Amino acid sequence: MSIEKDNGNDGCENGELGPSDPRKLNHHTICSKSFAEMAHRHRQVFDFLFFSVSNVSIIDENRKRAAKALAEGGRPEDVARLKRIESEKSGVEFFRDRYSNFVSENMTIRLVDNFFSFLSDIIKACVKAKPELLTSKETISLEEVLKFQNYDELVSYIIDKKTMNFRMAE
Repeated sequence: MSIEKDNGNDGCENGELGPSDPRKLNHHTICSKSFAEMAHRHRQVFDFLFFSVSNVSIIDENRKRAAKALAEGGRPEDVARLKRIESEKSGVEFFRDRYSNFVSENMTIRLVDNFFSFLSDIIKACVKAKPELLTSKETISLEEVLKFQNYDELVSYIIDKKTMNFRMAE
């Protein structure tokens, strides 16, 4: 199996998957499309965190570099600014102290939601393969049944309804 270098473009223009997108399946694929999509979304969550921290670090370094350059001019206010900047927390420390709980909470929510989507897809695939798994004492109104053009549409609706109930249970 060949692994392509990620160019940062996930190729989602016009709803199409790009060549480096792990969701694009071929004969070398060793996992389901649902799992590949979940793994891709998980990676995006962590990539965003690293992107944010990297940007804060770069901004922090540039701020210090600019303050040093200005302080070399000898103006008292520039020298004072440099001393203040050097004594302050770094941007990364500030980001960590101020936003770590928020970022952790959002990452956890996103990762759990990704996992529930994956489980929902797996359940849908199982039930589509074996619709008799839907057998239960639950009833559906005639009005609901008549909304559908054929049996497959009705089964898809019931599957979606059941998997949505599964996702909302938590």
